[in-house]
Amino acid sequence: RLLLWDAATGSTLADFSVECPDMSNARLSVARDRKTIAVSRYEWPFLASPCVMEIFDVSDLDAPKLQRQIPLPPGVVFCRPAFSPDVGQIAIGSHKHVVVYSTTTGQLITELPDDYWVKCVAWSPDGKWLLASGGDESVKLYRTSD
Repeated sequence: RLLLWDAATGSTLADFSVECPDMSNARLSVARDRKTIAVSRYEWPFLASPCVMEIFDVSDLDAPKLQRQIPLPPGVVFCRPAFSPDVGQIAIGSHKHVVVYSTTTGQLITELPDDYWVKCVAWSPDGKWLLASGGDESVKLYRTSD
């Protein structure tokens, strides 16, 4: 179950179901358009279990719609997913790489190597760079477009 609420008033804006037996294993992200959210989740043990990322359209809060379900390889859901500024791509960190998917097709766009667990990913405001921080306390900067 996923609840969206108005932070100013505390009132519930939407209440909808997400197929996740244990929401403590879920990572959430809101796109800049404020109409799209992603929920990535895993089962335990996550290195051996399949993971999934679901992208929802919440522009109509009375009827949120599942836009896409993206199966992820085991071990991918380690950090919160990050939408690109144009909401066309979504990146998520994992064990020794960052994966980037198309939000419209669900297709894998690229895998970016890393040396350790990726704990956080973030896009630059212009969408040309993707930052990843790892468990080895490093920060890597990947160029995503010219």
